[in-house]
Amino acid sequence: MRTTLLILWAFAVLQWGCERDKTITGATASGQIVTFPDTALENAVRAALQEPTDPITVGDLEGLTHFYAAEWGIRDLTGIEYMRSLTYLDLSANALDSIPQLAELTTLDTVILNYNSIGDIGPLIQLLGLRMLAIAGNDASDISPIANSQFLRSLDASFNGIENTEPLRTCPQLRELYVRGNPISDMSFLADLRLLEALDIGNCPATDISTIIQASNLRRLYIQDSGVQDFAPLSQLRFLEVLWLTESHVESLEPLRTLTSLTQLYLSNNQITSIEPLRNLAQVTSLNLADNQISDVSYLANLNNITTLDLSNNLVTDIDVLEDAQMLQVVYLSGNQISRVLALDENSGLSAFDTVYLFENPLSDSSRFYWIPRMQQRGVEVYYE
Repeated sequence: MRTTLLILWAFAVLQWGCERDKTITGATASGQIVTFPDTALENAVRAALQEPTDPITVGDLEGLTHFYAAEWGIRDLTGIEYMRSLTYLDLSANALDSIPQLAELTTLDTVILNYNSIGDIGPLIQLLGLRMLAIAGNDASDISPIANSQFLRSLDASFNGIENTEPLRTCPQLRELYVRGNPISDMSFLADLRLLEALDIGNCPATDISTIIQASNLRRLYIQDSGVQDFAPLSQLRFLEVLWLTESHVESLEPLRTLTSLTQLYLSNNQITSIEPLRNLAQVTSLNLADNQISDVSYLANLNNITTLDLSNNLVTDIDVLEDAQMLQVVYLSGNQISRVLALDENSGLSAFDTVYLFENPLSDSSRFYWIPRMQQRGVEVYYE
């Protein structure tokens, strides 16, 4: 019995000693001073901690949950691996070419690395809870490390030299995808991204977007200066609210006729002659039709919610339809054949601080010396020559 008690006492002392050692070790680790080989990173950390001179400890770094360090000139991330509680990291516009330390920051759900020189995003494979990733303007042509990202909802991989988009097929939760400016010729991966709400494929050489009809939840779509030849699939995107289709050699707007949820529509720098298919898009508030070949704008009669209208550099002569566009705030009409602006004067919705641009039009004397001054008297800013 006595022997048993001695054994139990010895075991208890040993356990107490171990626990005490653990506590001391933890305290020591927390108080350990961290050195940063990169002074730019150290300066960014000190700014985040509001600690200009004192030594930076592991405990200090472990307390950070958000770290904003854009445009500091950071080249080396050594030391950042101690930020073990980080959920948000912004390292945009630095001078990074590698990110091995990020593999240890497994609590991250938002990572922004835009405009660096990063070629290998392999360390991000460890970030299983990643929800938002922005790597635009890097050298990350291989996006296979994000394959099977079950929580990734937003990815900006614009301007990276990406050709292979197969890894995107295994990211089923993606809501936002921006791949502008990549040499992507195959858009078939869109068939597997049925939850997409925003998509940017501008400046991509792909010619076929037929699979886009599978992404029926799209709200925002950007296809500027692309290789797309057939826009008919757009007619199926009934929930689309924002559409950028500039510099895309568009001639017919027929596919847009059914898109009655549109609120913003950008169609500049195309070969459009008729805007008749837009006549029932009554929800549109911002419409850009600049640099086309449009002469008849009477089809805007039902678009009573427009606040910003750009018809610059077309063939417009008659703007009577704008008299009833009572919500107008900014109107670009430069570079047309307009002589008579009575409709703008009689539009009582145009008032103080609203703006009208009329450069390069053959304005009549009545316009120059009567109607325009009347608008100016009520505070409308009118620019003309």
